[in-house]
Amino acid sequence: MAIYKDRVEIYNPGAFPEGYEPQDFIDKAERPIRRNPKIARMLYYSKDIESFGTGLKRIADACDEADVKYEFKKMKSGFVVCFYRSEEKADKKPIKADKKPIKAARQEMILQFIRENGSIGNIEARKLLDLADSTVKRILKEMVNDDLLVMEGERKGRRYLLKH
Repeated sequence: MAIYKDRVEIYNPGAFPEGYEPQDFIDKAERPIRRNPKIARMLYYSKDIESFGTGLKRIADACDEADVKYEFKKMKSGFVVCFYRSEEKADKKPIKADKKPIKAARQEMILQFIRENGSIGNIEARKLLDLADSTVKRILKEMVNDDLLVMEGERKGRRYLLKH
């Protein structure tokens, strides 16, 4: 997420589905394309999303209703949703993005994986979250420090389990 004086941009490093334009999902009833069904299912069951494939239409409808100018940008390196501030709001000091919802979502994904599989290792957590090794190690360490998980084993054989 990037916050500028005149706009807020949300970047997704994944490419937009080939052969589709954002407007296809707003104007037409295109079927959802789930690139990572496990993450989609996890977010649905944790009630962080209410359905699949409705996001672009809901964004467009909410922006139209609130009279907020928006733009979907397809790039070679990913996809950006850009919300433009009105000139009146652009004069105010921008706020910092809150990282707590992202942290909570990542932790919930790990907890759900452990509930379904009994434990998780670093490699599984990296694949699940699609993050760098150092970031995953930090997240798992924080979860141990917060008494959510316990560690078993050493180095490559280390597993993380729910704390009882």
